[in-house]
Amino acid sequence: MRDYTQYTDDQLVLLLGSSDQQAFTELYNRYHTGIYSYQLAFVKIPSISEDLTQEVFLKIWEARLRLQIHTSFAAYIYRVSRNRTIDFMKKVIADRELRTEIIHHTQSLFHDSNSNQLQSKEDGYLYTKAIDSLSKQQRTVFLLCREEGKTYQEVAGLLGISRNTVKEHMANSLRSLRNFLAEKTEAALLFIIFCRLFLQTL
Repeated sequence: MRDYTQYTDDQLVLLLGSSDQQAFTELYNRYHTGIYSYQLAFVKIPSISEDLTQEVFLKIWEARLRLQIHTSFAAYIYRVSRNRTIDFMKKVIADRELRTEIIHHTQSLFHDSNSNQLQSKEDGYLYTKAIDSLSKQQRTVFLLCREEGKTYQEVAGLLGISRNTVKEHMANSLRSLRNFLAEKTEAALLFIIFCRLFLQTL
C-alpha cells in the first residue's frame, strides 16, 4: 500500500494527473491550513475563508488533467489562491451586501464586554476617534465601565445619576459607536481593498 505522505509534491502532482484521489487528498492535507490562513488574512470571516479555500482546491482538482506547473506546486497553489482573492475583492467592491457582512462581523466585537479585546481587534486610531465622537457624558460613562471595569452602580455613585441612566448611556454609546464604525469601516475597507488589489496585480 502506498504511503502518500512520503511522496514529494512533484510526485503527487504526477499521480494527480491520472486522477489519483489519494494524491489529491495528501496535497490537500499539506496545503489546506496555509491557504486558509492566507484567505483569512484578507477576508477576516472564517466561513468565507473556508469557502474560498475549498474553491481553490476544487479548481486544482478540475484542472488535474491539464496542470502545467513550471515552478513548484506550492508556488502554483498560492498563485491560484492569490487570483481567487483578487476575484473576491472585486466582488466585495461591487457587492454592498457583502461589504456589510464583513463590517457587521467587525462590529460584533463591540458586544464583548472586554475593552482590551476590543482594542486589540480594532485599529487604535479608529477606536480613539470613535470614542471621541461620543457626547461628554456618554464618553465618561463608557470609559468608566469599559476601561476601568466599574459596575453600573459604581458609576452611578461617582456621577450622581441613577443606575438606569448609566445603563441608558451605555446603550446609546454602543449604538453610536457601531454607527460611527459602520461609516468609517466601509470607507477603510474599500481603501484597503483597492490598495491590496493594486499590490496584488503588480
